Amino acid sequence: MLGHFQTLLASIATQPELPISAFSMLSDAERHQLLVEWNNTATDYPQDKCLHQLFDAQVEKNPDAVAVVFEDQQLSYRELNARANQLAHHLQTLGVKPEVLVGICVERSLEMIIGLLGIVKAGGAYVPLATNWPTERIQYILASQSIQSIVTQYAQLPTLQALQWQLSELRNLICLDIQTPKPPPEALNIEATQALWDSVAERASDDITAGGFISSYTGEAFSEAEVNEYKNHILKLTQSYLDQGKRVLEIGSGAGLIMFAVAPHVGFYVGLDPSAVTQARNQEYQVQQGYTNIKLVTAFAHEINILDQAPFDLIILASTVQFFPGYLYLQQIIEMALDNLVAGGTLLIADVMDPRQKEAFRKSLETFKKSQPSHKSYRTKTHLESELYIDEDFFQTLPAMLDTIAEISVFKRQTGFNNELRYRYDVILKSVASEFVNPPIGYRKNLWTTWHLNKLATENPVTTVTPNNLAYIIYTSGSTGTPKGVVVRHRPVINLIDWVNKTFHISSSDRILFITSLCFDLSVYDIFGLLAAGGSIQVASEFSLKNPEQLLRTLYNEPITFWDSAPAAFQQLVPFFRSPHSITHHLRLVFFSGDWIPVTLPDIIKEAFPRTQVIGLGGATEATVWSNYYPIKEVNPQWVSIPYGKPIQNAKYYIIDDKLNLCPIGVPGFLYIGGECLASGYANDPLQTSQKFIPSPFSEEQDARLYKTGDLARYLSDGNIEFLGRIDNQVKLRGFRIELGEIEAVLTQHPNIQETVLIAREDQPGNKRLVAYIVSDLIPERIPYQSDCLAKLNGKTLKLRTEDISSGGVLLGTDVSLKENKKLSLRLWLPGESEARWLKGKVAWSRASWAGIEFELTPKEQAILEKSIEYLL
Repeated sequence: MLGHFQTLLASIATQPELPISAFSMLSDAERHQLLVEWNNTATDYPQDKCLHQLFDAQVEKNPDAVAVVFEDQQLSYRELNARANQLAHHLQTLGVKPEVLVGICVERSLEMIIGLLGIVKAGGAYVPLATNWPTERIQYILASQSIQSIVTQYAQLPTLQALQWQLSELRNLICLDIQTPKPPPEALNIEATQALWDSVAERASDDITAGGFISSYTGEAFSEAEVNEYKNHILKLTQSYLDQGKRVLEIGSGAGLIMFAVAPHVGFYVGLDPSAVTQARNQEYQVQQGYTNIKLVTAFAHEINILDQAPFDLIILASTVQFFPGYLYLQQIIEMALDNLVAGGTLLIADVMDPRQKEAFRKSLETFKKSQPSHKSYRTKTHLESELYIDEDFFQTLPAMLDTIAEISVFKRQTGFNNELRYRYDVILKSVASEFVNPPIGYRKNLWTTWHLNKLATENPVTTVTPNNLAYIIYTSGSTGTPKGVVVRHRPVINLIDWVNKTFHISSSDRILFITSLCFDLSVYDIFGLLAAGGSIQVASEFSLKNPEQLLRTLYNEPITFWDSAPAAFQQLVPFFRSPHSITHHLRLVFFSGDWIPVTLPDIIKEAFPRTQVIGLGGATEATVWSNYYPIKEVNPQWVSIPYGKPIQNAKYYIIDDKLNLCPIGVPGFLYIGGECLASGYANDPLQTSQKFIPSPFSEEQDARLYKTGDLARYLSDGNIEFLGRIDNQVKLRGFRIELGEIEAVLTQHPNIQETVLIAREDQPGNKRLVAYIVSDLIPERIPYQSDCLAKLNGKTLKLRTEDISSGGVLLGTDVSLKENKKLSLRLWLPGESEARWLKGKVAWSRASWAGIEFELTPKEQAILEKSIEYLL
């Protein structure tokens, strides 16, 4: 330190007119050490290669070697290559080429690997979409990138087909796990559906509640006037199709609201409903009223072919399709209904939930809830994902699929309905008359399956992709409440793979237990890195990821040599470790990154798995997975944390102050990363890119950049870097980077939450939780935090488990500003049952359920507490 001070004084003496920030405390030797010696990482690597070309080389070298394993399935390199090539050829016919993005939304399976390879082999770049992400997050990403094609699986079709009709650019869904030309309709849960409507009928107190007419705003029954408005609206739609010679079928007739109004005007009426209890009530009413032209049938919509009363002149589905499981099921019902119509007959699908009005509906619910006094017992609906919303374009495009449709009319509701029914619409389909020829129209949305892919060539496709083209965009949490996409090209990934495989001698004898999500950038190396080395990937099932003992059994019983995860993922296995003398294992390499490594964990691993090397890695998604590493050999018990390490090949690390001056050894500063490892920036966000990726002041190369990590660090005397934490509001949870501001922004969207502070706590090692402290104008018992807030949170950001954000505090009072609480050093933590949260110490504060508690607060902070009550959820 004395030397640094002497250097600074000498510099000031030579140029006293300059500001102090213009001078450096570093000697020339130390500056050379920091800039050159400790960043002497330049290494040759195959800069002319793309990701799929590394895989192709291994296919040529050893085509029959095992490439990927999932449960009892496996593919050789030859088989994986063939299936990926067929997908690639198909994607190319859909317009995929360099710089074209393709979404991939698949569960853990062989298709996960096939999909990634197929996209990059087509020359495109992949955008991973987690299957458990909220629909809003997926929709935002698809819309912001104008993605036209998604590689997926059957289980994801209900969500993705809905988005396909809502997003004009999204044209193609490629379903990798269906072998037939067309996927089967979504399965309807027969027992649950029957139980639901039987329960509605059993609990009904009148005809209104028997029909399920419950307001989304109040949670109470519709008024009689509202029900009559709905009934009259449906009757008006049917009026021109009714006379005594007509035969009518109503699918989902419910409590008979429409049936008993229409039946007197037609010759014959069939009311079909899945609830036996409902039909029994209808039977009683039918007998009482003396209706002789009504036939009641207890059955589901997909069972209408059992009816021997067909054909019908009119088929009605009123306020029914929102309970269907998906678009495929709806299309099946429409086809069956058309088959049961007379030539020129009519199909009325009324009261369809409109996705184009969904956000307006949501906002109206929130506005209503905010406008109501807190003492009201209204149960305003906030979760809108349980019903099926159908875009009108689906109906408009049906003639391209069904030549039995002559005409389609969509009726939007412009007037009336001062309730949720205003956000719905009605559709009338006319079947073709016998002499009518339906003109062909272009089909704008496509659903492809493996049946289509199997017709294509298995040879490698030709593409013009280069290492400078996009490889993938991975989305991370964003500080504005919206996710941000990190754009990565092939070249930095090739550099990473080359470094890992050479440094740690990854070869064809290695097998990785792949446990991460495609949305977590560790997956990039796990898949492409192992395949580049001729190794194999064992994809862990979703079941095993939720069962540490099962995951550990896989580690013991399978030839797993390589583990790569955030530390917490491995730490959950520790309680189930067996004696090292009682097992035979193949594990030789453990990679940890994405979060702090518990100081004791490496030794625990080495004791349980002798001969295993533990490596700590770091960096950022913006620096292509990993850009520094530290081989953890002997752990110093005095360490506060495991050292961050040194840069990998062709990466450069700098620790600088806020004036971009190099910090001396041992002095904390801001961590910046440069070199070949850097991503291109953020998708569609040039401002954020320019703020985080700055021109390098330490390089003579014109285009050299530095990435501002947002981390604090310092150099140790041996050249290793010590990580000191984040300077912004981001945390890592289960390896995922999460911006607390994004979650705070979502929480405050709740109509009864005014402000919020979110912190990450790890009171027990390895058990990190997010704790929310919120300002609300409701009494705590009426804050539906667990179900309501968490559901809304999961509707906007990364999927969080209940245990991730399971408890917190509530500050009551509409005029309280929690922003002030950020000055409390965020020293709030979850207490035990008999303890309170300690803020800092001295102002008396008590509640009946607590002993006297003392806090030490500023006057402003004290004023906040005097206006508030802190409550444990």
